[in-house]
Parts: sequence; structure tokens; C-alpha cells
Amino acid sequence: GLLHAAAYEGLAGPGGRPTLVCERLCEDLLGERLVQTVASAKRGLGGVARVLPQQAELWAAPLELCLEDVDGFDLSPLDALRRGAGWLPVRLDNQPGRRCRLLAEPQRVLLADLDRDP
Repeated sequence: GLLHAAAYEGLAGPGGRPTLVCERLCEDLLGERLVQTVASAKRGLGGVARVLPQQAELWAAPLELCLEDVDGFDLSPLDALRRGAGWLPVRLDNQPGRRCRLLAEPQRVLLADLDRDP
């Protein structure tokens, strides 16, 4: 668990506030309970800690991702077995045998102000 806020007094940053550096970021900002974790850490530091990064954005776009031919095998029938509603993180820059098409422009769907009190 977190130490009492007094244990961090020597680590005060600008304005005498402790700085909480968050390196716990995942591709969806939610999978590791980022907002809840930062809020809990700030409470443990007396609620006055400055958070870096101060903000995090989540951008999303609907896309069509279809299997095609991989090493001579037609994998397109497997598209029918895809998961239904929901999402699946996929790297789009290194996917052999897949066809990808954006269905709309990316939009910011979340702006988390980590430095603000929740």
C-alpha cells in the first residue's frame, strides 16, 4: 500500500506539492483502472499531489478488419466467427493477411484530467 503522506514530504515538487508520476498506461486507459488508481494514490498523498501526465486522451474509430489470404490459405471464412459487440485491441501496422478500412474519422472519446480531483 501507499505510505502516509508525511513519508513523501522530501519529494515535494513545484509549489511544495508532491509529484505523482504515472507510468501505468495501457492502450485503452481503462484496462488498468488508471483513473481510479491515480485518485487513490492522490488520496494517499493527502489529495495535494500533482500528477504527471496531467491528462490522457483516448481516441477511437470504427473500422472494418477482415481476414484474407495468409501464405496461400484463404482465411476469409473465419470472419464469420469473430466476436460480436465489443472491442479487441489489434496492432494495425503489422497484420499480414488482413484488410483494414476506416469507417469514420477518429474521434476523441475520453479526456481524463488526472491532475484534477475526481
